[in-house]
Amino acid sequence: MTGKRIGAAILAVALVGSAWLLRSNVLDDGGDTGDPDAAGPAQVISCVEESAAACRAAGAAAGIDVHIENADTTFDRWATAPADELADTAWITLAPLPDVAAASRVATELPQTLPAPRTQ
Repeated sequence: MTGKRIGAAILAVALVGSAWLLRSNVLDDGGDTGDPDAAGPAQVISCVEESAAACRAAGAAAGIDVHIENADTTFDRWATAPADELADTAWITLAPLPDVAAASRVATELPQTLPAPRTQ
């Protein structure tokens, strides 16, 4: 049962990552949206260990650097780093870590504004 859930989670990450890469690298004409605050395509994928295979495949397909690390390590960076240091990084992780990181930023009085989520 656990194996099926892990497999389903990896498949879901792979599908979302593939759709995102397809949209950002093939379907998007790369034109200026006119919004200077709009996030550009990620240059780095920071990925939890549970999704390593899917992240490596997505990164290799798009020529994007992939960092596989423990969720705690990535969480600490996203909870404390200045938003401009995170602007070119996509974070592929498990829920609810992004919400908890945003709450931690508020608790430490850092600007809560993080790079806009890239959703499909």
